[in-house]
Amino acid sequence: MPFALELLILTLSSSIIGYGVLSLVQKYWKKVGLLDRPHLYRTEAGRPPVPYGIGIAIITTLLLISPLIPYFFEISSTLEHRLHIVLALASIIAIVSFVDDLDTIGKSRWSVPPVVRLLMQIGVGLIIGLTSIKISYISNIF
Repeated sequence: MPFALELLILTLSSSIIGYGVLSLVQKYWKKVGLLDRPHLYRTEAGRPPVPYGIGIAIITTLLLISPLIPYFFEISSTLEHRLHIVLALASIIAIVSFVDDLDTIGKSRWSVPPVVRLLMQIGVGLIIGLTSIKISYISNIF
């Protein structure tokens, strides 16, 4: 299968899955009241409330699409291992950020102190740096 067609299929499937997950998350979040409170902030007054934690939809889409990548592209076991590391770290960041958002609107049993979030993000950066995960080459796909 030509590379451009593989890329198109992966892009379309990502878009469809992402739109579906985002729609479900937004619908459910609105139903249970996980919305921000723009009326509390002078600069955002007048805008409608939006659901908190949309990052969960993004990471869910990545987790659903990532098993397809080895079928479309030949990647080494090292790259696949690094992909798993990045997905695990992204999931940790998304979950901690979501819990922090829930705490902001008073719907969480846990509170995440800012220093904990900062240390977690520094730790994630160190893990990425120490495992040599980087973009070494980007080609022009056209």
